[in-house]
Amino acid sequence: MAALSGGHLAADFASGSPGAGTSVVTLGDGDVTLRAAASAEFAVLPPTGEWQGFPWSAGGAATVSGGLLTVDGARMTSQPTTTTYGPGSSVEFVATFTANRHQYVGFASGDDSPGGMFNAPPWAMFGTGATGAAVQARVSVSGPLLDFTIPGSLLGSPHKYRVDWKSTSVDFYVDDVLVHTETASVPGPMRVGISDFDPGGLALTLDWIHVSPYATSGSFTSRVFDGSGSTTWGQMSWTASLPSGTSLQMFERQGNTLTPDASWTAYASVPTSGTSPVGAVALCAADWRDSSATTIAISPPRRTFIPTCLGRVRS
Repeated sequence: MAALSGGHLAADFASGSPGAGTSVVTLGDGDVTLRAAASAEFAVLPPTGEWQGFPWSAGGAATVSGGLLTVDGARMTSQPTTTTYGPGSSVEFVATFTANRHQYVGFASGDDSPGGMFNAPPWAMFGTGATGAAVQARVSVSGPLLDFTIPGSLLGSPHKYRVDWKSTSVDFYVDDVLVHTETASVPGPMRVGISDFDPGGLALTLDWIHVSPYATSGSFTSRVFDGSGSTTWGQMSWTASLPSGTSLQMFERQGNTLTPDASWTAYASVPTSGTSPVGAVALCAADWRDSSATTIAISPPRRTFIPTCLGRVRS
């Protein structure tokens, strides 16, 4: 996933301007990411046009509180039902599975009726199976279930999970480590769902969920950073994790008004982290823009930006 992230950046990013290919999300301290095909951060309950909850039985519900989605005796499915995915898609999420049967997150077929999604193959998902004794990688095409019990103690604590659905196999990752590959040609179309079957017991919780493919490129313009007077701007620094096939460009501009206008400088490229911006003395303010591109479906670049002011300069 493509992301800018860092210390106090959640509010900064929320005050900036993402382009059509980017989103501001609340992972950790805040990120700017290339826009996913579907996503939810669970600061609030997502709109029903994007995700919708359905109880399995009386008392079941999907609720949001404290930045977590809790699914208890219910399922939440990606919407609309006409938006489906095929091989080459991935779903990534942070979830806490518990010692309760039939908790699942991943790709599944079917509609939103009680006998639909999660009740008939195909599917490719993480879950707790019929016993709730462990987290499993679960694939079904037709015939026997293809279940693999993941070693280790994953129940009861949050972990990052990813399902990479390929044309002839499905890869399962936990905390960015490949834990299982199931060789199977899983057909589409499928949607993404989150399910906990039994109401009133140990529930399934999610921090966030993203579905690829991501946008192939995007840009983001920061808010204006006010130097509160004649100011020398120091280094422009960021950290980046750029998977193979991805790139990142950073630019900055400066001016003497709090609202950028024709008097501001043009954007200048900042080629490497730790570089001092060109013409680093500005009376009032500076802002920055990033541009990124990727040709892969998952894990586009992740980056952190920190502007540094060296101090006031007499005018």
